[in-house]
Amino acid sequence: MKILIVGDASSIFVKQYIEYVLLDGTNEIVLLQENPLFEGYREFYEKNKVKIEPLWNKKNNLIKKVPVVRAVLGTKLWCKYIKKKYGHFDLVQVHGVNRSRGNIGKNLRGICDKLIVSVWGDEIFRNSPETMEKHKAYYSCADRVTMATKAMVERFNAVYNNEFSHKVSMNKFAIGLFDKIDNAKKEFSREQICKEFGIEHPEKTLVFVGHNGRSAQRHTELTKELFKLSEKAKNDIVLVYTMTYGVRDNAYIEEMEAAAKQTGCEYVILRDFMNEETSAKLRTICDIMLHAQLTDAFSASIQESLYSGSIIINGSWLPYNELPNYKECVVEYDDISQVSNTLEKVLKDKEQYKAKFTANREILRQISSSQVTTEKWKETISLCMRT
Repeated sequence: MKILIVGDASSIFVKQYIEYVLLDGTNEIVLLQENPLFEGYREFYEKNKVKIEPLWNKKNNLIKKVPVVRAVLGTKLWCKYIKKKYGHFDLVQVHGVNRSRGNIGKNLRGICDKLIVSVWGDEIFRNSPETMEKHKAYYSCADRVTMATKAMVERFNAVYNNEFSHKVSMNKFAIGLFDKIDNAKKEFSREQICKEFGIEHPEKTLVFVGHNGRSAQRHTELTKELFKLSEKAKNDIVLVYTMTYGVRDNAYIEEMEAAAKQTGCEYVILRDFMNEETSAKLRTICDIMLHAQLTDAFSASIQESLYSGSIIINGSWLPYNELPNYKECVVEYDDISQVSNTLEKVLKDKEQYKAKFTANREILRQISSSQVTTEKWKETISLCMRT
């Protein structure tokens, strides 16, 4: 098939989707590039003959910096260019819905047999009602709408009064880092990995505050709550902040770091982009993760951390129902004011908690491995193309 993928070419989800689902030697793949592409990803795409098409070229570059116009006229001109260059597509797939990508899918509907729109968690749980209403047009012209979790499907159907329920499929993205986590544990010692990340005391318990740089992780709130830790607990831990993507601005990091300094704990802030191998190494050294997002669609980072054996201290308002016996897989708290006490309890019995959560590894393998998810995706695409 001739397939156009519309999404963030530097997203690990898009990269691994192409890698696991589409690269079978029979597909011609064209990929939208919205922003500067990470070099490792470019090498992967070029090696596998994925054709990269930058969103901004000589046809539309003049309107790149005009916010509203770029999402409408800019994408329309790009679609015109794509139609002329490639002609008809068997499948166009939009990964992650925003105005720009949605307009591309809608504009290309006339030159493709099928259009699949894959919705990500933020678009379901964090968009305003006004934005959700605007996105309705993108789902109307889609042949299939996919989501990763049952909670997403339920929310989507509720928002749109089941108007598109006949189009909906539940398809998880593969967590390709599982194998790389296993390899990292075999090839590197904890001491080696900690040294690579600038962590001076690998013998201490590494407590990760959130898993990316977005303000939704509530880093500063969590950090201020840690002021209440006992002196022993403060001396026994290292706080790790993974600010490698999603950071709003430097002021946000400065505010967070000011709070970290006041905790009396050793801390490390990681800022450099991480490839898959580096991310896998990071997962292996996470002893405990403090998680306080208000919404989450069972993110890959959480799944990777659970798989690697981390103890997740998770808000009770975020039950991951995809996990069988979810409450046996994490440590819950009801309010952010309880985080310090919960962390103290976990620190006192850390080894018992770790032993308890060893089963998470096999559970995650069964629901999110590339082997399981790839087959489901191929079934969904095949059904979509036949109907």
